[in-house]
Amino acid sequence: MKASWVPRGCWEASEASCFEAGGMVFIQARICGEPLWASIIEATHTPGGFQYALDAELDPRRLKHLLEGSVRSFEPVCRIEPPEPSLIISASRGLQSLGLRIYGDSGVFFAKVYRRREPRNPEPHMLDYLSTRIPGLVPKPYCIVRYRWDRGIPYMVVLGDEPGRVAAETYVEAARLSVQEEEPRPLPLLGGLIGEAVAWMHRALLNCRDEWCAPEDASAKDLERWARRMIHRASLLGELLPKDLGLKASQILPSMASRLLRRAEVPRAKSMVHGDLHLGQIKVNGSRVVITDFEGEPYRSPALVGEKETPERDLACLARSIDYAAHLGSGRLEQEALLNPPPVLWEWIQRSFKAILEAYVAAGGSRPSPGLLAFWLAERASYEAIYELKAGTGLHPIPLAAIARMWEGRDPLLEMLGEQG
Repeated sequence: MKASWVPRGCWEASEASCFEAGGMVFIQARICGEPLWASIIEATHTPGGFQYALDAELDPRRLKHLLEGSVRSFEPVCRIEPPEPSLIISASRGLQSLGLRIYGDSGVFFAKVYRRREPRNPEPHMLDYLSTRIPGLVPKPYCIVRYRWDRGIPYMVVLGDEPGRVAAETYVEAARLSVQEEEPRPLPLLGGLIGEAVAWMHRALLNCRDEWCAPEDASAKDLERWARRMIHRASLLGELLPKDLGLKASQILPSMASRLLRRAEVPRAKSMVHGDLHLGQIKVNGSRVVITDFEGEPYRSPALVGEKETPERDLACLARSIDYAAHLGSGRLEQEALLNPPPVLWEWIQRSFKAILEAYVAAGGSRPSPGLLAFWLAERASYEAIYELKAGTGLHPIPLAAIARMWEGRDPLLEMLGEQG
């Protein structure tokens, strides 16, 4: 059985197994070093037996049974009458989750089926809390299906299907036009809307008092633990790409972590944050911005699921996403072009992030510490390099070049923060 969403070389079939749970059959395998699973369904009958397909939730009958509670090992909790699915389309398939667009008698919905059994999966909590505190900021959750037999861990969440364009597409197009016309197009209005929305999200999370989200005191030990992520990833880079930029980054990261650790201000508090807030997680419909996907980073190790961090973490994710958009828009992914972006891209990156940052502060977001933001920029780039290599996207040169630029004191984002060299 093959799955297109499994990166090449990641499926360790020797560790795969099948089991039945409450009337459904699942396959569990170690994929990219993690125990992940997916439902299977009988697809066709051949002389040699049944042929199976992954993701039984794509079958309207199976999904209906899950949502109405007739699959005995799963417990749905719905705020509305569960939709009667007539058509289900796969919107996304990945290691972290299966995304479904559900067309039913009561409208169109979006569902996520989690491939990880994570007791601390923050997404259902985050969506429930934020949709109540700030209606319209995040997709509204209508149904949550949990395992009865596994401590109530979430298995699936059904949300309102949010229309709009993914912000990353607009930024990539703006970067392309900037290079083509040799004039920066930094999208100040869109950046303002995004900065404002992120400020509202952070303010709400800082005011949360439930156990899962209440802010906690932070210390130098937290900062040291976060810095160790870069050191851990340096060793992984040496294994995954032991040459060129990969080798250079693996040698740089331990020293970079130490240098940035000395410069970063120790945060006074840590709180829940989005954790993977790139421009692909933001939808825009007119003047409305919707923030999506609160699962966190797909390859988050050694970070913890639902770990409390600082708001600068999300801002760094956005800033790095702008760097991605710049290079993807330019169409130049050669090593030299990534290490030495042309002046128009340099200015576009700075002005694009500045628009978000200024709106963020104006909307009540805490003014970020430059040293702490610089620290998270490097930490995020180290994560991105591992993610791109493990997922086989071919985009790993973008974060690897950023690490090299940061180390050499030639990075547009660090220059903007006054943290060069």
